[in-house]
Amino acid sequence: MVLLSHGRHFLTPIFPDLHSLRIGGFLGVELFFVLSGFLVGTIAWRHFQDASKPWVTNFVVRRWMRTLPSYYLFLLVNFALIAYAIAPGSVSDLALFAIFAQNLISKHPPVFGEAWSLAAEEVFYLILPLSLLLLGKTITSRKSAFLTATTLLVLIPLVLRHLKVEIADPSWDEGIRKIVVFRLDALMFGVLAGWLSYEYAVTKKVKAFWLFICSTAILLSAAGLYFSAGKDIDSSYFARVWLFPMVSLGFSLLLLGGLDWNKAPAWARAFTDTVARWSYSLYLAHMPVFHLIYWCFGSTPEGDLEGALVRWLGFILASLAIAALVERFFERPVLVVRDKFIPR
Repeated sequence: MVLLSHGRHFLTPIFPDLHSLRIGGFLGVELFFVLSGFLVGTIAWRHFQDASKPWVTNFVVRRWMRTLPSYYLFLLVNFALIAYAIAPGSVSDLALFAIFAQNLISKHPPVFGEAWSLAAEEVFYLILPLSLLLLGKTITSRKSAFLTATTLLVLIPLVLRHLKVEIADPSWDEGIRKIVVFRLDALMFGVLAGWLSYEYAVTKKVKAFWLFICSTAILLSAAGLYFSAGKDIDSSYFARVWLFPMVSLGFSLLLLGGLDWNKAPAWARAFTDTVARWSYSLYLAHMPVFHLIYWCFGSTPEGDLEGALVRWLGFILASLAIAALVERFFERPVLVVRDKFIPR
């Protein structure tokens, strides 16, 4: 969804209606947050239940070994692209990216734009286990401590968004969506979904059909609200405060509804499994590819259908190829080292 959203810029001079694909950038990242929260939250809950074993350091370092090496690799790539004026922005803006502080409480710099969501991810990796560690020392019940931490991390960003909108009237995208402190609740919806699945086997008690119906209704409503707001989205209270948890809830229900679905044909499973392995590298690689194509060939001239298709296909295929290479020859060896020295 993110790839289609960003790649649309090569096609819209010929097909203006494809501007509607911009919603893919929004929904794709929201789904990523929920999926990440589901996976990481389930792992954290399994560890947290056993109060006799220390787990936080192991948990955080394993998460870092999964994400940081590729992130720093592409931080260097973006440094080079900016230094040679292939990508926009200033090299000096990249300093805070090393510690994921570039959009903690303020607007994300106009460089390495896709990193805004990764900053939210890395902060989440720290905030969740540290919250559990603190509350686990003050609340006897592990279940109560876990739910307290999760609830607080859902409510605090919601309250902060409300206060920010009331006081400063920020924009929807750069003023709210891409600032870490306002977005941690998106990951926590995934954490709650994972906890419900792990602890209560929700899909055994609620039919997947009804979960799909509810999730579809919520997500279609959210998409409708997104498009209906249009240019007024920067002044919409609902869009800036409530649209985000609405989408997170929809994707959480969709994820729960699909947990027990195992009827996909073998070729589809193989395809999605492969793309899933490439997905992190693909997210990091696609914008450098975009900038390189734009630098080499410029924007698509009006009426140049062949040029639009060549640029777009080049963007998609080159992004996939680079992601595949990075996953195979960089990510995979790093994970082998991680699993050897930092076991589960």
